[in-house]
Amino acid sequence: MRAKQRRGVPLKEWLDEELKDPEFKRHYDESSVKWHVAMQIVEARQKANMTQGELARQIGDRQQNVSRIESGEQNVTVATLNKIAKAVGGQLVVKIIEQKPGIVSRVKDRKKMYGVKK
Repeated sequence: MRAKQRRGVPLKEWLDEELKDPEFKRHYDESSVKWHVAMQIVEARQKANMTQGELARQIGDRQQNVSRIESGEQNVTVATLNKIAKAVGGQLVVKIIEQKPGIVSRVKDRKKMYGVKK
């Protein structure tokens, strides 16, 4: 039996090409930031040993909204982020860093840029 030949373009090649389009890059960057914020919220909630429902009650919101926040589907205000940070025993820190020329395409570079661990 012969192995199937793969067709198509590797994801990295496709993404590198698509990121040359300024509008695609803008949407990609926006999504990337939302995703990183969402993952930090999930991680902090889990470290605090809280369910989404418990977090929602602490911040005066509904579990469904916490779920949307954690999936990156909902824009979150700084005030809500601050409530979440306090509810999980943390502190909200917003940091603007100088953007370096070029595309931050490697996962470990994005994680370093956004302060994501693991």
